[in-house]
Amino acid sequence: MMVFRFILVSALCFFSIFLNAQNELEFNKVINEKITGNGGFITKSVTVPKGKVWKITAASAGYNDSRKGLVHASGELAFTLNDVALFYKANGGNIDPPKPFPFWLPEGTYTMKLYFSSPSASFSIAGTISIIEFNVRK
Repeated sequence: MMVFRFILVSALCFFSIFLNAQNELEFNKVINEKITGNGGFITKSVTVPKGKVWKITAASAGYNDSRKGLVHASGELAFTLNDVALFYKANGGNIDPPKPFPFWLPEGTYTMKLYFSSPSASFSIAGTISIIEFNVRK
């Protein structure tokens, strides 16, 4: 029985040399990516740099009120990232429940889109994504 254990442990040690572990993540920084503009439809490209991943933790959108800050306006408001809805408020004032956060983005370029249903209005609208950036270590 002792010989069997020795052979088993030796075999496990030998084969563990050939195993390749997954990449490790190392915290880099916190980012608050913002998109702003006046009414209508606004787009902005954001890039996750090479060797990094982003953990998207939250998102919100609204219009900038000079007295109150970022608030929810009457009218439809949609905020997306590569056509994934991050935030949506219907014209009737109902805000859809938040999307399942967090989610991860690998390196690459993505398009943020912000839409407000009143393009003729001169409202200053904004959307914000909260991000934790990690370095990918091999």
